[in-house]
Amino acid sequence: MQQHNAPILFAALGLAGCPAPALTAPQAPNQDLAVVAEGPCQKLAPARMGERTVIIFGETGYELSDWQAGEPWPAAQGLVELRDGDFGFGSKLLLGLPRDDRGYVPFDLRIGEDSKHTPWLRLTDTNYAQRGTGALLKRTYTDYSWNNGWEQRDEAIDLGGSATLKQLSPKEPCEDSKLAFLPLDHAIGSDGSVFVAGRCQDDKIVAYEDTTLVVAIAKPGQSQFAYARLPRSSRLSGMVNLDLEVRDANRAWLVAFEPFESPENRHSYFVEWDGQRFAEVDLEVDRGLMSIAHLGENRLVIAASDKLLEVAPNHHVKQLVLPPPRLAKSATSVHLHTASSTGNGELWVQGSYRVNAPQGPKGQSAPRDAAVLYSNIKTKGLLYCDAQEPAQAAVTVWESRP
Repeated sequence: MQQHNAPILFAALGLAGCPAPALTAPQAPNQDLAVVAEGPCQKLAPARMGERTVIIFGETGYELSDWQAGEPWPAAQGLVELRDGDFGFGSKLLLGLPRDDRGYVPFDLRIGEDSKHTPWLRLTDTNYAQRGTGALLKRTYTDYSWNNGWEQRDEAIDLGGSATLKQLSPKEPCEDSKLAFLPLDHAIGSDGSVFVAGRCQDDKIVAYEDTTLVVAIAKPGQSQFAYARLPRSSRLSGMVNLDLEVRDANRAWLVAFEPFESPENRHSYFVEWDGQRFAEVDLEVDRGLMSIAHLGENRLVIAASDKLLEVAPNHHVKQLVLPPPRLAKSATSVHLHTASSTGNGELWVQGSYRVNAPQGPKGQSAPRDAAVLYSNIKTKGLLYCDAQEPAQAAVTVWESRP
């Protein structure tokens, strides 16, 4: 991997601002969080791979405008390892995976661990669905396990839970027989409890008019799921995305937001599980809550588009101010969409913004998607990513931070 001492600076495109929530912001950026990786890549996402921490980089291929039925998402992604503060890029991390002529895996990558702590990887191939199918997207999946390289697997990934747990029925969670349960997220508690969150949907491409959110729950040793309908979810309009975080069978949290509503019109939705039921908690934040991370001792961090929030056990909310992107010439509105923890108090926050950067064979400046990754992990440099370059040259490390 190449190393440089100074970064290339790009002119940031300003994003439309939105009214700020009624929170008291600290006067200085949170000293625990710093920019770890940045650049004109659509994706910079951390993952745990056994004892390794890796960063998935590259393009998702997502583009909601100008798409055609059957058109594929041109994803192109790779992996960088982070060990003892150093970044390392090696082809062995991709051993056994398909790659295109630029060295990228031409699929969206997701990495996790099964119940035996063996790393698994899922390749997702996404296409816009053909017309008349009742769906916007068609996805196919290929799963792999790590054994000094990636080996394709035919059996389902064992994420834990009871060995006698019956398969989740698509009909049981929804009260209306015309609706089916559409899983959107799942999480496994430290005690092996299984939570699966989703919504009830009919067979049409548009979201069902009554936004019914349901969580299927199997506590340790149970052989079947119980279902909890979330309170007051019907006020959420149309399509919703959600994020679920589980400590154990007695404590879990969920946030939801409306991706096709403008940020200023999104409802704030936060519910908490106490082992018996979900209850909504009003955090007094006028923002859609996009993602949630549990850092231990019931301390939560929530990504809320243009805000990063810390929620204490008593539900007191504090705004965390992040340092600005390091590779933009001017102040930039960063869209904070994902907060996650890989354990041991590690916090990662993913954001995105738009930049004017060289594009195409002539290198002319054009608007491009850029990503920024924050963490409380200390690194020995700043990882720079440019997904227009071949995979081997796409990531570089700046020895000193700008």
